[in-house]
Amino acid sequence: FCIYLGVDVGAEPHLITEVDDFLKRPLPQGWTVNQTDAECEYGAGYTYYMHTATGNTQWTRPDEDDFLQYLASKTKRTPAAGSRLFFAALRDRNRRERWAALEEQVDHLGGARPLLRALPEGSAEPAVPLPGEKLAPEGGAFHVVLHGQFPVLNPAVVEAFASYFGLAALARFGVAELRQLWIAKVAALCPVPAGWEFKFDETSMAAVFVDQSAGSASRHHPMDAFFAGLLERMLSRQRGIEASESQRSGSQVTFGSQVAFFLDSKQGKPYWLQYASSAAPWVGTLPWEKKAVPAPAKSPARPPPPPAEPKPTATTA
Repeated sequence: FCIYLGVDVGAEPHLITEVDDFLKRPLPQGWTVNQTDAECEYGAGYTYYMHTATGNTQWTRPDEDDFLQYLASKTKRTPAAGSRLFFAALRDRNRRERWAALEEQVDHLGGARPLLRALPEGSAEPAVPLPGEKLAPEGGAFHVVLHGQFPVLNPAVVEAFASYFGLAALARFGVAELRQLWIAKVAALCPVPAGWEFKFDETSMAAVFVDQSAGSASRHHPMDAFFAGLLERMLSRQRGIEASESQRSGSQVTFGSQVAFFLDSKQGKPYWLQYASSAAPWVGTLPWEKKAVPAPAKSPARPPPPPAEPKPTATTA
């Protein structure tokens, strides 16, 4: 097993006891060790591990990756090629390279990522700002009210995330920018991926995202690079189509309107903000809910009048 892990027992015999202790320790809670039977495609007698809650199975111990990190800190030799320590080091190097690439992609994002703090259902809805009006978050965090256990984003939150991703103030938005507002909404509610952890300091109101396996931290959400790239591609695509259509038609062509869609947190009903003007939120009937005015009823068809009887004509003898 030491050879399998990549331990050179001749050069570092003291690590044998470390491996022995690892093999004797109990499995993490919720895991069981099993043996394959004759019906398994690989044959009978092979050890595998199963997570009882999910039914997921794997060949390696569930705590083996943690032990490999510990073992890598103890060994002073290069792990044997093809060993578990070798592949763990290769995976860590690839992770560091991906991390550096992600940090480079989001380096242009200015300021701190907006923070959200949930309020219980039924709480007062934060005031809806007029287009271009900014509401400063209380204590450095934006409050969002839950509706059906789902956080409802108010315009101030969406405007803050739009600004974070470089779209500037919504009052200066063109149609192309407003059509991509959904990306800011999804980014605001994107959960932290597996293997990452969100850390927040109540005193300084500072937040970081920690890669647990690499032990590194960033002020950017691990998915920010994806959303920033998606936003750039979508804007470029729409502007390219508009430019092509404008050139073809000989006049300025835009797709969409300067109207943004939001939800009311108490009733879950939609309302609109028109960013081309300073109008108040529009909570009237939605365009697709307007009922067509019924046409006036036609009077029932009447049967045609009977043909007139021929009048007698004078005859001559």
